[in-house]
Amino acid sequence: MTVQRNQATLTSTFLNDELKTSKENLDRLDAEILKFKGENQGRLPEQLPANIQALQGLRMELNQIQ
Repeated sequence: MTVQRNQATLTSTFLNDELKTSKENLDRLDAEILKFKGENQGRLPEQLPANIQALQGLRMELNQIQ
């Protein structure tokens, strides 16, 4: 019984350590993504529709001015 308890404790400790390491890695990657998005504002693929809409609006303004 003691061997099983020790193995269960070791397994639990290992899994908790892996969880902690994975969470730290995920947090680091999230921070890197936020930094990248901040540095590339307006150039990201998900911003394409907004960029196209802004471009069309500017073209309309230019046409009205001309």
